[in-house]
Amino acid sequence: MPEAFVNNVGIRYREAGQGPALVLIHGLGSSGQVWEGLFPELSRTHRVIAPDLRGHGDSAKPRGPYSIRLLADDVVLLMDHLGIAAAAVCGLSMGGAIAQVLAVERPERVEALVLEDTWAYPTPDMTRALQARIADVRERGLAYYAESAIPRVFSASFQAANPRVLEEYRARILQLDPEAFQSVIRALASFDLRGRLTVVRAPSLVVVGSEDRMTPLPHAEYISRQIPGARLEVIPGAGHIPHLEAPDVFLGLLRGFLEAPSGGPAENQAAT
Repeated sequence: MPEAFVNNVGIRYREAGQGPALVLIHGLGSSGQVWEGLFPELSRTHRVIAPDLRGHGDSAKPRGPYSIRLLADDVVLLMDHLGIAAAAVCGLSMGGAIAQVLAVERPERVEALVLEDTWAYPTPDMTRALQARIADVRERGLAYYAESAIPRVFSASFQAANPRVLEEYRARILQLDPEAFQSVIRALASFDLRGRLTVVRAPSLVVVGSEDRMTPLPHAEYISRQIPGARLEVIPGAGHIPHLEAPDVFLGLLRGFLEAPSGGPAENQAAT
């Protein structure tokens, strides 16, 4: 994988295809690998970029502190490094939080916005859950965290049918630095865009799995109400990562959105 040194860290990223830019931003504890199954289809029509965020995958893992804005700045500077002035941005979970910050604070960089199983502010239940995850990593280790997270991340039917995907998930978690990972989770607990999403002007698609236990439907409904003109789609039977559990359905939604006249970038210009 190529590496870009941006914002004082080395960021590894996957890239394929030509055409309008599409940036895919992964979730907590994951990496750009989580998008690889979509690359063959999406790279037929788009220049697809999937970074390993700071603290994740093969990118640098400084101990912190972290914030969602810091991770968003990394994405912007990676786009600069790649000569991308603006892109369609698709973010999963934590990646969706980053994508929202970009759409609110750097609107000129976001031509279309896709938010997959994410949230706009931490509810009390979410705050308690994030604090418990920090304690799990600190007291019991990454292997325990991975095992306890699997039932929250994946639907029961998907777990039973996809042991290889679960092994890949465990392997990605074990790549993490425990101290850096705790810093990232603390950043999630402080992320709050209440009252700010109404300024988003990018065409927006909000997607959520009906079986998502981590950021369930009420989070998606809130976001879709706040962003003017946002479209909400629920994928039946899918857990927290619909593009893994129902890839054909997710790709159909994403492609239809990007190809619609108001649903995606018609042309990408190089940054100056």
